[in-house]
Amino acid sequence: MKIVRIRFTGGLKRGSAAVLASLAVLLGTASPALAAEHSACIVQPLFRSCETDDIPAHSSQHWVTFAATAVSDDAAYKVIDSGNGVVVASGTIKRDAVVERTIYGLYGRYYLRLYNARPHSYGTIQNYTI
Repeated sequence: MKIVRIRFTGGLKRGSAAVLASLAVLLGTASPALAAEHSACIVQPLFRSCETDDIPAHSSQHWVTFAATAVSDDAAYKVIDSGNGVVVASGTIKRDAVVERTIYGLYGRYYLRLYNARPHSYGTIQNYTI
């Protein structure tokens, strides 16, 4: 089973968070050792950045993959090791473009940060393929 986490920064109402939490309970949980995980973030109006939750690297192949889209203007991204703060990937996303990349040789937990971004820009990070 896939565990899906979506983080909205700024403007998410408490009731919406409760609905998402209830949905997670209804869907059940997977064993942490075997869990495929995915997290996403969307830059909300009045903000210029967002971060996904952290996810573990793929358990046997040691990678994460991410995709990010910049809306209306260029944006920047970083993929960060949540255990030690090391940036394992960074770059620029051109206006109205998508950047997709897989980072190999990873063993910890990682999250994606979009910054200098316009509202509605978004990103995802995952440890499984479709």
